[in-house]
Amino acid sequence: MTTNLEPQWILGFTDGEGCFNVSIVRQKSMAMGFQVLADYTVVQHERDIQILHALKDYFGVGQVGRNNDTRQHYRVRGLQPLTEAIIPFFRKAPAQNKKTN
Repeated sequence: MTTNLEPQWILGFTDGEGCFNVSIVRQKSMAMGFQVLADYTVVQHERDIQILHALKDYFGVGQVGRNNDTRQHYRVRGLQPLTEAIIPFFRKAPAQNKKTN
């Protein structure tokens, strides 16, 4: 099933169902002793997995996988895919809500 997504729809959907996350993990093998992990994630019930695949197709990066029992996720991890695909999208079409303004 092919779903054509509009940028404004993606913005609103992410506002309700997605998040950006930055984790700092102790990692002794790293020069500073820590590793920084960043990701963009959208979670949906498995019955709506086609939406997650449509997001993956739209951005051209990331993975769809199981989040827990009945939930699936679309997740983009790594500096390169985040800075080349995800962040430019949100900079070009910023959300207009009280959370971000």
